[in-house]
Amino acid sequence: MSELTITVLVCPQCSAPVRQGSKTCDKCYSEYIITPVNNLKKTLEDFEKKIKTKISEGGESAELFTAMGICQMQRGLYKYANSYFDKAIALLPEDGDTFYYAAIALLNGKRPFLSSLPTIRKVVEYLELALGFSEQGSYYYLQHLVHTDYFEKRKLSCSPSSGELLDKSLSFGISDIDCTEISRMVGLN
Repeated sequence: MSELTITVLVCPQCSAPVRQGSKTCDKCYSEYIITPVNNLKKTLEDFEKKIKTKISEGGESAELFTAMGICQMQRGLYKYANSYFDKAIALLPEDGDTFYYAAIALLNGKRPFLSSLPTIRKVVEYLELALGFSEQGSYYYLQHLVHTDYFEKRKLSCSPSSGELLDKSLSFGISDIDCTEISRMVGLN
């Protein structure tokens, strides 16, 4: 199988043009490392093994459980991801990021419209808890997607409106790249 590689045309830090084969920007001197796509799966597997080892050695922490949940989610194992997120929430119930990732995992990689009302209620509850701990554009944007794809498509009233949630996410400076990635994670490409 041929290896897919990525060519960097501009520096990810300052957008200056880069020399072919260079790993350091001539303008801002930042280093960038491009990993061949075929190596990403191996990197994720290695990372997951390290986390499992730390957990098995008694290093149970909310951070490790959240990291393991994210690994499971990346592999499409949403049920297992949620079990890790539940453990993380039990240990550190005031971490907004864990609630955010748990909300994404509850959707099982599918668009919100395909979920049941109890699942959507749990997703919304998790997002409201996440926002209670830390207001972030990504949390508001995910809530916007849920409202647009579930409540509005089913003609159900909800407050705040999806437009208000979108405006709120934009006010926090969410990037187009983040919006695209969040949409992808919940099956709305």
